[in-house]
Order: sequence, then structure tokens, then C-alpha cells
Amino acid sequence: MPISNAFSHSSDVQNEVLPRSFVRESLTKTRRKTDPNPAAFFDAVHAIAGKNSDQVIHVFCSDIPLFFSLSVTSVHALGLALVADVITSAGDFIYKKDKEVLKQVLKNDWIGSAKILQKLPPIMLSPEQYQKLRNLLGCVTAKKYLQHTNIIDGDTIDVLHALPEQLRVRPVMKHLRCQSEAELLSSLSGAVTNMNGLIQKAKDADSRSKFWDEGCTHLVARAFDLQTGPVIAHPDINQVKSPVELLKIAKSFRNCLRNYVGEGVSGETVFYIYRGQEPVVISVESRFGQHAGIIKEMKTAGNGEVSETTREVIVHAFKEHGIIDCSGGHALYGDDIYQQLLSNLYALSRKRMSRECIEEECREAIDRLKLFQRSG
Repeated sequence: MPISNAFSHSSDVQNEVLPRSFVRESLTKTRRKTDPNPAAFFDAVHAIAGKNSDQVIHVFCSDIPLFFSLSVTSVHALGLALVADVITSAGDFIYKKDKEVLKQVLKNDWIGSAKILQKLPPIMLSPEQYQKLRNLLGCVTAKKYLQHTNIIDGDTIDVLHALPEQLRVRPVMKHLRCQSEAELLSSLSGAVTNMNGLIQKAKDADSRSKFWDEGCTHLVARAFDLQTGPVIAHPDINQVKSPVELLKIAKSFRNCLRNYVGEGVSGETVFYIYRGQEPVVISVESRFGQHAGIIKEMKTAGNGEVSETTREVIVHAFKEHGIIDCSGGHALYGDDIYQQLLSNLYALSRKRMSRECIEEECREAIDRLKLFQRSG
């Protein structure tokens, strides 16, 4: 079907330049050659060729009506030829035919491209989109998608081109609505080499919201590293270095560590795992002051409490690096000791206290201060 007929009968074409009725009228007059005003030819060319109009008029200057006799496949082959700069005249283009033009533009990637061009709308894409399409037809993954999808338009090309090669597949494309989403995925996946996990998430997701929730959580966990703390000189204590590793530990320990990936990425918390007889996840928090940091929490599987024997091993290993234990009931300074000391001092201010009670409050306060000084 000539491009003029296809355009006249299309209900999906969005013409941003002229009212559709005017374009149809111009095309009709052009085909019948009854309009004495040459401007009608150029108006119709502009309506179909858009940003390619100047080049189309330059190529078909001697026979503009010939442009309207082109099929949908031919007009998009022309668009590709224009960005590749392989066409000099209308005669040159018509003589070569679509197959030869596509071979010249796409080299070894031309096979199957004509059927893809048939799916495009009956108006030309922008030169930038033709350049993108040319690149996509050279990508095995993208070409496979284009061959098996029913409708292709400029937005499809923009979205597909913005994605990394591995993600140019139907399971991912069905969840994307615009180029910006594809660019976001591309940015997130920049540090990720294997996309199979994300593609599987896309296949399993029955909605966009589920894809963006689970799929992007999957990507974020692989796009960043956790901040690192000091290397602990103990054979059974290792740092957790990536969000992926932290998520695996959270699953095996049956706890909510997955909610603290952000703290690990920002450096607010550094995570370690003790792989002795009683495995323990250790959360170390940075602090200003006389200590390098504090052990904020120690938990066994299922958020269980750590035995005193295991705790002593861990505390001793970390203490060599100036990191003290403030987990559970073992807080040595900060809000805990501050409040406890205040409690002792307030008790001494009471008017009616026995000598024994006064001595007990004083001993507790002195012991707490000594314990804190030793830990420093």
C-alpha cells in the first residue's frame, strides 16, 4: 500500500504539524495532480516526513509525487538510508529497491529487517530514531524483540534503545512506559553484569508495581557495595561486603536485615558475621568520641540471644580495634550510661536515704565510670 493511502486510512497517526483532514485533502489532490498550488505537495511531504522533510524534498525534487507512491516499508527504508547518507536521488533509491538499500545500510544485519519496517506507522520517524533503529537492527536481542512484537512506533524504539542489550526483551519491555524508565534501569544496572535475575523477576511480576518493587530492589542490591570497617583479626569473623550477601544472610538467619541495606550502603552501619559454632550477625555503628565504633547488635538465627561464651570471643576480637560492645544489656556509654549515672546522682539528692542506700548508689556510679574508662 502506498504511504499516502496508508496515511489516509490510518486512525492511529498523530500529526503534530497539520490537521489530519487537511493532510488527507492535500494527499488526495497530490495523487490526482489537480492542485495547481505546489505548496500542497510540500505540505503533504512535511506531514509524512516530519523532520526528514528537507532531505526528502532534496532527494525527490524532480518528482515529489513519486514519494507518495512508496510503501510503508520503502518509506522507512528511505529514512534509514537518509541517516546513513547512502541515497543521492529518487532514481537511485527506486532503482536499488528496498532489499538493496537495506543491505547497503545494515550490511549483514539486513535479513528480516523489511518485516520489522512493515510494523512501523505510515509516517516517518525522526532522524534520531532512525539512527537508533539502525543500531537496534544490529543487536541480536533487540532485533528478536522487534520481530516478535506486533506494534512498533517511535516510543518503542526510544525505550528499547535506552535499555542495556541484555534487557531488550519482552518480559522487561512490557513493564516500561517511557524512555525515562528505561534510562533509569540502565543507570541502575550499570554495575551489574548478569541480568538473568532481573529478567526472571520481570517474568514473574504480574504488574508494573511488583516489577518496580522486586525488580529494582534486586538491581539496587547489586549496584552498590556496603561500606567497610576494619578487618577483624579473627579467622571466624568476616565483613559483609555487598547487599546481596546481606540479603542472603538475612534469609538464612530469618531476620529483618534486608531493611538495613541502606544503612550499610551509607556507612552508618557495618555488618560482620561470626561463623563459629554459634553463628552470629554483628552490627557495628560508627561513633564520634574516644571509640572507633560500637557493637550495636549481636544476634543469632531468628534474632536469638548470643551466649556469653560467644559474646566474649567477639567482644575481645573487636576490642583490639577500639570497638566496644554496646549491644543488649552491655551498653557501656552513650544514652544508657548517661541515664544510669543521672539516676545514681538523682538518688543521692533525696532527703531521706539510709547510709546503706547512699553507699550503694555511690558504688554503682563509681563502678560504671571505671568500667567505661577501662573500655576506652
